[in-house]
Amino acid sequence: MPDFGRTLRILIQAVIITLLLFFTISWINPSYWNWSVISSQSLLPYALIIFGAAAILTLIPAIGSAVYRIITRLLLGIKAGLTSLPFAIQVILWILIPGAIFYFLRGRSYIYGDGHLILGHISEGQIISKTAYGFSLLAKFLYSVVGIGKWMEPAAFMTWISIACGIIFVFFLYKVLESLVAGDGLRIILFLVCATSAIAVLFTGYVETYSILTAWLAVYIYAAIKYLRGKTGTPFIILIYAIGIFWHIWFIAFLPSLIYLINRRFIILSERIILALSALFVIGIYLVGRTFTRSGIPAALPITGNADTDYAIFSMQHIVDFFNVLIFAGPAIGVLGIVLLLIFMKKMKTDIFRMLAYLLVPAIIISFFIDPALGAVRDWDLLSIFAVPAAIFAATIIAQRNKSKVRYRFLMIPILILGVIHTGMFVAINKKPHTAVDRIVTLLKHDVHYTEDYYDGERIIPFVSILANIYDLEKDATVFTERKVASGTKDYTDLKHLGDLHYNQNEYEKALEYYAQIPREYMTNLRDRMSYANALYQTGRYDEAWEAMLQIARDTSFLALHFRMGNIKLMSGNADSAVQLYKEGVPLTPDTASYLVSVADNLLAYSEYKHAAELFRLGYGSNPENIEAEIGLGLALQKLGYPDSAGYYLKDVLRDHPGNYEALLGLAVLLYDKEDYDSSLKVLGKADQLHPEDFGIQLWLGNNYRELGRHNEALRAYQLALSIYPNHVQTRHFAALELYRTGDLRTALEQWNQVLILDSLHTGALLGITRVHDKLNNISEAHRALVRLQQTGFDLQSDSAARRLARKYLNEG
Repeated sequence: MPDFGRTLRILIQAVIITLLLFFTISWINPSYWNWSVISSQSLLPYALIIFGAAAILTLIPAIGSAVYRIITRLLLGIKAGLTSLPFAIQVILWILIPGAIFYFLRGRSYIYGDGHLILGHISEGQIISKTAYGFSLLAKFLYSVVGIGKWMEPAAFMTWISIACGIIFVFFLYKVLESLVAGDGLRIILFLVCATSAIAVLFTGYVETYSILTAWLAVYIYAAIKYLRGKTGTPFIILIYAIGIFWHIWFIAFLPSLIYLINRRFIILSERIILALSALFVIGIYLVGRTFTRSGIPAALPITGNADTDYAIFSMQHIVDFFNVLIFAGPAIGVLGIVLLLIFMKKMKTDIFRMLAYLLVPAIIISFFIDPALGAVRDWDLLSIFAVPAAIFAATIIAQRNKSKVRYRFLMIPILILGVIHTGMFVAINKKPHTAVDRIVTLLKHDVHYTEDYYDGERIIPFVSILANIYDLEKDATVFTERKVASGTKDYTDLKHLGDLHYNQNEYEKALEYYAQIPREYMTNLRDRMSYANALYQTGRYDEAWEAMLQIARDTSFLALHFRMGNIKLMSGNADSAVQLYKEGVPLTPDTASYLVSVADNLLAYSEYKHAAELFRLGYGSNPENIEAEIGLGLALQKLGYPDSAGYYLKDVLRDHPGNYEALLGLAVLLYDKEDYDSSLKVLGKADQLHPEDFGIQLWLGNNYRELGRHNEALRAYQLALSIYPNHVQTRHFAALELYRTGDLRTALEQWNQVLILDSLHTGALLGITRVHDKLNNISEAHRALVRLQQTGFDLQSDSAARRLARKYLNEG
């Protein structure tokens, strides 16, 4: 007969080494086939060192056993200190220690499962979930009736609920192991192994309903052990089970264990009949799962692929997914529990083992045939209902007393290490919402459930709504929506949704591509009609945009409509109509001055200075504290040729706001236009102190220095301006002029050549190049540049230097 200890050690070592290899490969090469492993490239070297250490502890018993003894002694010392405390203190610590740990580890990501939907239901006082009816009633009672919602947000409320469930789970997990594991050291190690598995994530603020299911399962297992030992009655165990179903309907998966428990006490049926009933129960769950649908998707997978999907029970992707579920829930303890179940199920005849088997086997089978799309986004916690029974089953096997001298309990240390790393990475990523979302998006791009081949993309749009509306990930939302549009059941809503996504990303041509496929009778919503009209406007189809907006204006009136229609008239050269439309929008805005400033800025940009001044004046009159209106009025009056009035408004702004950039620069330009260059330089000097290394200030410093003949200073200012904005054509031209005047001809030539790269028809640069080559006596180059200048249409007789060069090289004049 094989030695129990030797067999167990070989099995556990094989599982650990296999998982270490899987994790190592997954960290080096993360992919969809290993989605259960959460890795970080920056931590890869450290992870590989830890994996190597775990392998050494696994393969070298002497080292593993020594480490095991050190750790158990330390843990036993801590336990002795805690148990010596008064009972009341122990109770408080049982609450505070796990509660504090879970609170410290709490996540802030709600992308998983129905997280965002649940938070919305809580805030609206609705039932969270029909499948978790009892839990939903409890949450609604606490949040709305008791009034917790008055001082706590839904996310914080669910965090505390999950932490409370975690405290219950940890306590009863320990009580279960206390009932099953004799040695204190091994019991504490096994407790840590189970408590640090990914199950713990459910209790770190995870917004879902499975935290209470898992916590109550620990209560049920503890009650079942007590029942098998004759310490509780049948009504009590039935009540515990019934409360579990009340909390969450998926507790029904554990019904075969209840039947076994009751039959074990009263011996009503034979073991074979119990097995047959359990098998019929699982089959019944499958058949019900094939008829129960959510969003048209059956809860249970088809046995083989069909017209709706190729994702079937035994399809390769489902096998890969379920393998990852086993890893995700453990990582090692879940896999180990199932392996040990398969190897030792016939050999373990005790009531405890059989009860755990009746818990574990149906849960695994049900998890295997339930479609992952039953829940919402990456709802894998639903499928891990087997994790707790698997962990306790493995712990019970490992804790068996036997006559073997082969050591194997030291192998719990590498299992513990692997669990801490795995769970720690999951906890860490959940603390960063956008990191968690990025991971989910990356995974779902390879998940068949989010393609057009899976029930014609039925899962896509709900997920897209979360990405676009909550996380502003419209680019990723677009990728998934395009899949839905590619499906055979695309409708006009999908096309409109895709058009909106492109519109929100300023991709107006793409938006129109999809809007154009929708009949106008399906675009009756005001927002849809305005999006279509705006897309036409943004793509320069102003006539079509005007007609679309005119149709809207016949039905309603709102600010953005008048603003856009006014812009169309302005761009078509009808400034009077534009102003009339702008003015019609005034009664529709809560901030008259700001609105008038924005439309006056448009008029100013189109050189409609009179209209701009009128609207700036109206804006300033409605709110004299609006400095943008006062500055704009000053600038418009300057353009209209009223320098004194312009100066009055600009100086008035500077009296109360001496550092205002726009007013300082506007006043400096005004003084420049009045040829008061020294005064302009003083204003610019103050502006330069307050706003150093600003392009506009340096440009106008250069302009003033140039007019004063201070060419070296002008050149320095232009060069500094170009260091800020290298592609500003006119500044580079001015810099070249100053280089020419200071005699640096070759550098000037380089600068003018740069100008031509930016603007090949720049007449100033062509004339400058001609003058440089003339100075350098490059006759052919001078002739070639002058011909290019002439070809631009420039009148060579309009400039004295050009006339001279034309006479010299073209025999003109």
